[in-house]
Amino acid sequence: MKKLAIRQHSLTSVALLLLASSAHAALPGGLSGTWYNPAQSGHGVSLEIVAGDRAVALWHVYDSEGKPLTLYVDGRIDGRHIDGVAYAPIGMRFGAFDPATLQLPVWGEVDIDVASCSQATLSWIAQDPALGAGQIELTRLTRAAGLDCGLTPTFDRMPTGLYNGETIPVRHAAEQLRGIVDRDGRLWGYAGPFADAGVAPQVPGPGWVGAYLPKVIEIEPLTLDGQRIHVRAALRLPGALAGRSVPAVVESGSGNWTTAGSGQFTPPTGSYDNDPQSWRAGSTPGINLVTGVNLTVLAGQYNVPLRTQFFDLTANLAVAADGSACLQLGDSCTHRGRLTTAEGAHGLIDFSLSDQLNPALAGYHGRGWLQDTPQGRQLVLIGDNGTQGLLLIGLRQ
Repeated sequence: MKKLAIRQHSLTSVALLLLASSAHAALPGGLSGTWYNPAQSGHGVSLEIVAGDRAVALWHVYDSEGKPLTLYVDGRIDGRHIDGVAYAPIGMRFGAFDPATLQLPVWGEVDIDVASCSQATLSWIAQDPALGAGQIELTRLTRAAGLDCGLTPTFDRMPTGLYNGETIPVRHAAEQLRGIVDRDGRLWGYAGPFADAGVAPQVPGPGWVGAYLPKVIEIEPLTLDGQRIHVRAALRLPGALAGRSVPAVVESGSGNWTTAGSGQFTPPTGSYDNDPQSWRAGSTPGINLVTGVNLTVLAGQYNVPLRTQFFDLTANLAVAADGSACLQLGDSCTHRGRLTTAEGAHGLIDFSLSDQLNPALAGYHGRGWLQDTPQGRQLVLIGDNGTQGLLLIGLRQ
């Protein structure tokens, strides 16, 4: 059984931000070229990897009236994914080329999931309800001369799916671990004392005061050495839904995914506040990952329990058919954003949420999944905004 044992040590927040950004640069320049769907010859995508974290895509397609339309996507690279806002430039006329006439209305959002150097999936969400949302499979048609495509081979990543485990008690009592590994080998998880399968931990809400906090854990693979995959982890407090009442304490450390043994290691000299983690592939008994997730499956209302100083609150996360999301507490929509399901076939969800009460804060991004539990179907979202962690667990109404 594959396990990971890891201990965190304190680092500066600057180092953690560098960790977060460098771990996302995973697509080689050799992916640049033309992509299309052979069954839909006549439109396609021109893709160019322009930096470690940025790509530009031109989607040559047609509008609802059958007229040629070129969409411009300034994409952000995150692992093997490219996502960004799609613009539909208008205004310029042939032969005039007057920059003052150029307009860039937003058409929608586009996500490109790269499976290999020759296969990818393009998903879109259009602002026009008549165009809706959907996806198409892409195949490499041409490639840029002189550029190699060296994607990370699959053997240096842990298998995709649910994971569970426990902390190894050194300073504190043992806590249970739950999470998921995505197709890039990254683990998104949380730690806490969970009495029963499917029971959500006490996530801090507005006005929260208390000694106990669950923890948000993100683990990134770095390099491969024999049977060991060297990784780095970040541990954050999940204060995203509590406003400013939870300190943004962040720790980080290094360890090994391994196919043999526990993978435990001796960390560098420092001050340690948290215990090592031991992860293993597989779900907690009574919990099953939902695969084949699309926006139709995902859309709905979710009750989100939050802990305050004296009592519990229940927020409501509303996910619309286009993936737009609103976390409502009382009469206020405290967080807005979007969920996408480009990798829903594997049970993986991407999300972005912004704090409407604190607009100066950076937005939250991360991964999520649906799971069936004895209490019902749950939506789990895990992420961060660079310092503060986000943990949201909602039970389907």
